[in-house]
Amino acid sequence: MNFAKNLRYLRHKSGHSQEKLAEELHYKSFTTIQKWEDGTSTPPYKVIEKIAEMYHVTVDAIMHGNMEENQSVNVPILGIVRGGEPIYAEQNTLGYEPVSPQETAGGEYFYLEVVGDSMMNDRILPGDILYVRKQNT
Repeated sequence: MNFAKNLRYLRHKSGHSQEKLAEELHYKSFTTIQKWEDGTSTPPYKVIEKIAEMYHVTVDAIMHGNMEENQSVNVPILGIVRGGEPIYAEQNTLGYEPVSPQETAGGEYFYLEVVGDSMMNDRILPGDILYVRKQNT
C-alpha cells in the first residue's frame, strides 16, 4: 500500500502543511497526519475518500498507485539542428516532450530536432530529437 508516500506527495505538491491538512479534515492535531505519512496508521475509508476528493485523485490511485513515478516535466523542443558542421540552432519552440523530474535535476534542459543525415554513422538520424543540457560551452 502506497498511501503514506502518496499522501505526503499530494500534500507537498499542493503546498499544504500537516497542520493545514489536519484542519481541513477536522482533526485536532497534525500528529494524526504525521502517523499516516510515516505509515504507522491509516485513516478510515471515509477520510481516504475525502482526501482523494480534496486532491482530485481516485481512492485507488492514492491507495495503490505511485504518484511520484507518474509525474513528468515537459521539456521544450526549441528548434532544429543540422547534422553536420557546427551551426547554432534556431530557437523556435516546436513542442514539448515529457521526462521524469529526476532527468531534469541539476540543470536546464531542452530538445533539438535533427535535420540532415551527416550524423547517421553515429546513429543520430533525421527526425531524432537530442536531449541537451544548457551550458556556457
